[in-house]
Amino acid sequence: MKLKKNHLWAGFCLVAMLWLMLALARGSQSYFADHQLALNAFDAAEKVDRELDQGVLLARSLLLSNYDALAASSSEALQMCGRLSLIYHNKNESEGAGLLRPHEAFCAAILKKVEFVEKFKKKNSILQNSLKYLPIAIERARKDNLARSRQLFTVLLQYLIDPSDLNYHSANHLVALIAENSRRPGAADSTDEFLLHTRVVLQAIRDRHEFELGILNTSVPDSLREVRAAYLKSYEAQDHFTSNLRLVSIVLTVIFSLLLVWIFVRLETAKESLAALNHTLEDRVAARTDELNCAMEELEEKQEQLLHASKMSALGEMAGGIAHEINSPLAAISLQTELIANSPHAHESLLPALKAIEGTVGRISKIVSGLRRLAHGGKKNEKVRTNVEAIIADTLSFCSEKLRNSFVELRWNKEFGYEELFCQPEQVSQVLLNLINNAVDAVAGSQEKWIAVGAEVDGEWVRIFVEDSGPPIPEAVKAQIMKPFFTTKAVGKGTGLGLSISRNIVGAHGGKIWLDTDCPHTRFVVELPRG
Repeated sequence: MKLKKNHLWAGFCLVAMLWLMLALARGSQSYFADHQLALNAFDAAEKVDRELDQGVLLARSLLLSNYDALAASSSEALQMCGRLSLIYHNKNESEGAGLLRPHEAFCAAILKKVEFVEKFKKKNSILQNSLKYLPIAIERARKDNLARSRQLFTVLLQYLIDPSDLNYHSANHLVALIAENSRRPGAADSTDEFLLHTRVVLQAIRDRHEFELGILNTSVPDSLREVRAAYLKSYEAQDHFTSNLRLVSIVLTVIFSLLLVWIFVRLETAKESLAALNHTLEDRVAARTDELNCAMEELEEKQEQLLHASKMSALGEMAGGIAHEINSPLAAISLQTELIANSPHAHESLLPALKAIEGTVGRISKIVSGLRRLAHGGKKNEKVRTNVEAIIADTLSFCSEKLRNSFVELRWNKEFGYEELFCQPEQVSQVLLNLINNAVDAVAGSQEKWIAVGAEVDGEWVRIFVEDSGPPIPEAVKAQIMKPFFTTKAVGKGTGLGLSISRNIVGAHGGKIWLDTDCPHTRFVVELPRG
């Protein structure tokens, strides 16, 4: 429960810290983005104002008839008023009130300037149309020998280039003189038309100049500077507040981080304690499981041994009955063979056959006797002194026929056959029989089939070995070969208890059984104490 509570605190701290960091990052990003947009709007407003001035000057100097660029600048100037209004609309009430007055002044200046631009365009168009007809009027006046017409045309050009009061008064003075002369008898009719166009041109130039001065002298730059100054002042105040807010957020983030680290340290400590408890519990469970597995294996092995012992006991009883039934006819055959061989009437050609019969009878008797002894090995017989050769001979009597049928060569080394063992011969014979049967199965697939059996002496120990020419045993099998119920044979051909039972028998005699890994072939060694 406590660990779950720590997890909840850790989750809360992590969520709070992430929320603060995200809010701080998004707030800072939005704040600086809005500031940059405001600065860009101010720069764009200054640019539009300059474009209006430049367009007016260009139209006055070159007398352009196309006002598309000037109209676009006027439209953009009107839009700038709306763009700058977003600056104080995004502020709170107190900050927006400080920006409202300068913004209204800026918008009024923009509207006034745009009105002057429209009036300038109209007067400039009138002037252009009048100037187109003025050369024709001057040419007529020249043909009519109108006095002072050339001088007036020169003054008009000067006034067009420099619309000063001096040039304006000079042109009006000439117009008055020409008008006075036109009243005299004999004056040309073209004089009135020439004077009319001259007065239109003079008034158009004067009006255009007034509108031009109105455009160039508007308070747009000053009002824009006031708006910028008010905004920057508001921005500095807000930046100070935002800086304090960021500082508080950073402090809270640090506090939550330290708290989170402390909680994680506590969680790791609790996790390590829990892992240690789990590990201890797992070790105890594993140890108990191993004990139960060992007990189960031992119980199964004991059950198999009991079953094997009961089978051997039944086999012993059956072998005893069979031996009794077989020994009587064998005794009669042996007696009759001996009587015939000792009879004076026996032919010499029968003697080899009679000897063969006696040998076969002896072999059958030996097999029956060995079967009875092996079967009785399941009982608790006492240990007796027996030489190694007798034990090996009794064992081979059971498997010699199997060796011949399997075409396996038997190599019996009888060098230390005279050595005696203090043991239960039937059980030792059972161990050797298991090893020889395994060897026969191992060499079944080999081209060269042989099994070597013999004994060696090492101090107080006698080592009986069984070696075969079969393939080497894999390393993975070597580690488990003595375990109960482990077998590499096909299903139905082995129980996996042969070597396990053999190990228990040899262990009960105070000896050992092992696989000799130093031998190039498969070699099992049974080590027993000397008798």
